[in-house]
Amino acid sequence: MLYLLAASLLWAFSFGLIKQQLAGIDPVLVAFLRLAISALVFLPSLVRWRLPARIVCTALALGAVQFGLMYVFYLASYRYLPAYGVALLTIFTPLYVVLLDDLRRRRVSGRHAVAALLAVAGAAVVVVRGAVAPQMWPGVVLLQAANLCFAAGQLKYRELAAAAASAPPSAAANSPTVAAVSVPRAATAEQSLSAAGPGRSEVAL
Repeated sequence: MLYLLAASLLWAFSFGLIKQQLAGIDPVLVAFLRLAISALVFLPSLVRWRLPARIVCTALALGAVQFGLMYVFYLASYRYLPAYGVALLTIFTPLYVVLLDDLRRRRVSGRHAVAALLAVAGAAVVVVRGAVAPQMWPGVVLLQAANLCFAAGQLKYRELAAAAASAPPSAAANSPTVAAVSVPRAATAEQSLSAAGPGRSEVAL
């Protein structure tokens, strides 16, 4: 719980920091640097994991969407939204997780449907009161794309983690090419601290 509180505090301060320091920088560059640093930090652990090449390739694709593409959309939204607007609109991430899980399982949950209606009602209140100006809508769309990327990655990672736990070690994991899988691994370790939180736990570089 202490780690979760610490991550939540960092997450809370990150909105203003990103808006002031990173909003004018190319989001693709920032996302690349962030994940590249994570890859370097977790590179020693990758050698010990010795994951099969199939799982590594899947993890690379997952990381590219959940943390690469997501972070590009997320940072780009700051060009159109104030910091508090970004913080407000990230609350949809948990909702997307449960709705996508229902869609994947081909089921309909009444509880999830009620949650979706409440979220839509809350968003309607914000719009009606004029909190979202017309020039902000590109940022709203970008941020929801980021939320969807992260939500889809959360669901897929659960399957990938189960497959990795049951897979035998592979010598292919010692290949320099496979070292790049530490990117999604690093980001996943960071995100696990805030799985019960509002959505993501990125901190400005």
